[in-house]
Amino acid sequence: MTRGRPPKKALSEALRIARTRGVVLKIQQEPGCGGDMMVLNGMQASLVRVKRTLRLHCTLRETEVHFADAIRMLRTVPVPAGIRRELWVWSRYRTWRFFVVGESNIEELVMMVPRDGPHKEQVTAIEAPASGAPE
Repeated sequence: MTRGRPPKKALSEALRIARTRGVVLKIQQEPGCGGDMMVLNGMQASLVRVKRTLRLHCTLRETEVHFADAIRMLRTVPVPAGIRRELWVWSRYRTWRFFVVGESNIEELVMMVPRDGPHKEQVTAIEAPASGAPE
């Protein structure tokens, strides 16, 4: 279940960022829908879920707990090889954090997006413990 109103400002900004990565397919929001958009380019396809937060700077484990519903929804979408699930988190200060959602972990995706131009990205090799696993 979602809480609060849809993150309209975050979605608008996310669309701008996504367009620097490739072709964007917006997903009509229905109950149980896993993502907000698909981003397609010649090498990669990503199912993206956009969320907003007041507390952006936290550990991967805290992020996984705070956004458990969004991560669970992303994980319920069956995706073939070559498509990754991403969680994009936006703060009211127009700051972003990007995560790749695996089957049992999340990794932070460091994206440097120039204001007007193509993006650059790097996935950090930091793993969070699986949900419910002791630390």
